[in-house]
Amino acid sequence: MNIKDIKNIFIKKTSGTAKLKSVLRLKHGAYNSALVAIVLVAAVVINVLATAAVSRFPLEIDLSTTGQNTISDNNLDYIKKIDKEVNVVLCATEEGYVGGYMESYANSMYLAQDATGNYYKQTLNLLKLYEKHNKKINLTFADPDANSFSEIQKIAGDTSLKYGDILVYSTFKVNGEEITNFKVLGYKDIYVLYDESGYAEMGYGTYSVTGSKIETALTSALYTVTSEDLKTVAFITSHSKANTYSALASTLKLNSFETVEISTPIIEKIDESVDVLVITAPSTDFSANEISVIEKFLDNGGNKGKSLFVFCDTKSGSMPNLYAFLEEWGTSVREDALLFETNEGNHLTDAPTSMGLSSAGSEFTESVNSNNVLYIADANVALSTAYETMGKRKTEVILQSSETVVAAPLSADATFKPTSEYKKQSFPAAIVTTESIFDEDNNPHESFVTVFSSTDFISQNWTAYDAVGNLSFANALFKNVSGSENTDISFTNKTVVDFAFMQPSESSANLLRIIFIILLPIAIIAAGIVVFFRRKNR
Repeated sequence: MNIKDIKNIFIKKTSGTAKLKSVLRLKHGAYNSALVAIVLVAAVVINVLATAAVSRFPLEIDLSTTGQNTISDNNLDYIKKIDKEVNVVLCATEEGYVGGYMESYANSMYLAQDATGNYYKQTLNLLKLYEKHNKKINLTFADPDANSFSEIQKIAGDTSLKYGDILVYSTFKVNGEEITNFKVLGYKDIYVLYDESGYAEMGYGTYSVTGSKIETALTSALYTVTSEDLKTVAFITSHSKANTYSALASTLKLNSFETVEISTPIIEKIDESVDVLVITAPSTDFSANEISVIEKFLDNGGNKGKSLFVFCDTKSGSMPNLYAFLEEWGTSVREDALLFETNEGNHLTDAPTSMGLSSAGSEFTESVNSNNVLYIADANVALSTAYETMGKRKTEVILQSSETVVAAPLSADATFKPTSEYKKQSFPAAIVTTESIFDEDNNPHESFVTVFSSTDFISQNWTAYDAVGNLSFANALFKNVSGSENTDISFTNKTVVDFAFMQPSESSANLLRIIFIILLPIAIIAAGIVVFFRRKNR
């Protein structure tokens, strides 16, 4: 092999290596081009999905200290389960509701003003969250001044819709028949109004908006309009002291009970649509005929399924017919005795008759047994169980006093000093008696009579205290004995503290759109082009 042959071999090898490098460079360039293309496509897809998600799903972050800009977990769980189409109509324009028009209207119609300037925005934000959490919930706006509003008014029937009202309705079929359920939330259903001076009530002052009930009211309305079996509670006002049941009635309405009043003597019968009868602070005794009507109501033609609640009062006086009837149902009421707490640590200051009570942890109140709250009531009459079981009836104490309570004279006050003749013991504060029958398939059918030792337990006096759970306890019991669907919804009023992180301003939103929809993709494309040409020229 001479020098020429060696040179030819070297040239061939060099040529082959160059071709190999060229092929590798081409393949590497194609790989980089494909990678850049994938990144670009991914960036576009991410931006498209992000834009769609922002418009459809609740992506806001609530950094307020009390969570007033979000829906509570229990309500959220219920909202997500709604499977019927529900329309939520805000009777206003979106701009007018959060602008000066709503403020002006509230001032002229309700003598109310929102000093924070944020409550109307909060309502609108929460309404939008409901829609985002369930596609079955449809939020729309309807201007009462528009000609087309007449169609919205038809849905509410005789209920006149005002500016700012919220109409909630759902249309569905029951047993093949199409029905439309609706509920109207007015201004005072949505907002908490307060006037320290007291002049606003007389038309001379102005109420301040101090809280919002929108979550409570709206979730309740959703349940009401989608329910196929609402329970009806009738208050026997003809035998009850006035203004003793309003707080309970309001609570039951919020929790999807229908409430009615029986203001005349019960002569013949109680309407079949009534599920629960309520007597608060009995003012006059019932006639023998009325007691017979109540007995027939509870029996329900042998089908049971009805309930009676009696909230006692130390000022009721003699009630021989009513108390004899209650004793037949397992609860003895002492007309001459008032519960008196001897333990200073378990009653209000200088008020030994306003005492703390404790739940017995009954299955009747299972949904609230774990709540860390207080139960308080004043003017408790002395109750006792007449028996544990008798025939088809069984009694159970569900609320009780401490063991340091005595049955004192009705005249006892803070100056009363119980002697040794007054026995300290735990007294029942609420007793439930169940009457049960069984059908051929051994399924139980039950009616209930519940007696509370005090009407003050459901008084409005305690509604201002978050730590007092009286009405929650009563509501859980009503749901249980009436057979109402137990949704375990938690209702809390919401207050305005901080809106800065709830929803960006329009200018901030536009800036975010420019960054993520325009600038970011351009930056990625530019970076890809630079990388491509640098790789290609190596």
